[in-house]
Amino acid sequence: MSADKSTSWSYAEDLPAEDDVLLRARERSFELGVTPVSPGVGAVLTVLAAASKAQTVVEVGSGQGSPACACCAASARRPS
Repeated sequence: MSADKSTSWSYAEDLPAEDDVLLRARERSFELGVTPVSPGVGAVLTVLAAASKAQTVVEVGSGQGSPACACCAASARRPS
């Protein structure tokens, strides 16, 4: 990976701010030995859930909940 791509990747991963629920889910996943999705992936899931106006979220197979939390956070921020 070139230096520019590496810098961009690091910036994109460090930019999203995670709330306490997501941080606890991430910590719990490490305790369980499960690799959590990165903050950047969580941010993309949040954008996709918000853009699609998702009303129902199902998480299958990640084993720790942070992707579902990210999607639910998007629907919680949407005005009714």
